[in-house]
Amino acid sequence: MLFILSIFAGIFGLFVTAATIVTLWQIHANRSRLKRAGVPNPSTYAFGDYFSRWTVFDYALLFTIGVGMLFLLADLYAVYRDRASYPPYSFSYLLCGFAFIALGLLNFLFRLSAVLKPRRLSGTASPQHREKPDHAD
Repeated sequence: MLFILSIFAGIFGLFVTAATIVTLWQIHANRSRLKRAGVPNPSTYAFGDYFSRWTVFDYALLFTIGVGMLFLLADLYAVYRDRASYPPYSFSYLLCGFAFIALGLLNFLFRLSAVLKPRRLSGTASPQHREKPDHAD
């Protein structure tokens, strides 16, 4: 069982690594496209445009939070059920794990709120129309 679980964790780790690489590659491609179009400061627009959408990396983060919480709850149940077999600092480790999961979930909720809010609340012009305000949308 532990061998199968470790294989699954390794495959999932490769998936998260691949999602990170794909995210960076798409940001780089978007930045290059904006640079060729002559947009000033293309890095700002490349990051903003990419991270204003829901990505594969967000699914990986959500799944990691869910699986991490499941394993922490299983470990908490095991420590609570058989306290004599575990050292006294096991609860402290579990508390740290729950704190890290809570911080990851808080980061995820901030990310979700950034994706769900409307794109342009301020009245600024899009990068294509900054030099020609009379042609703005």
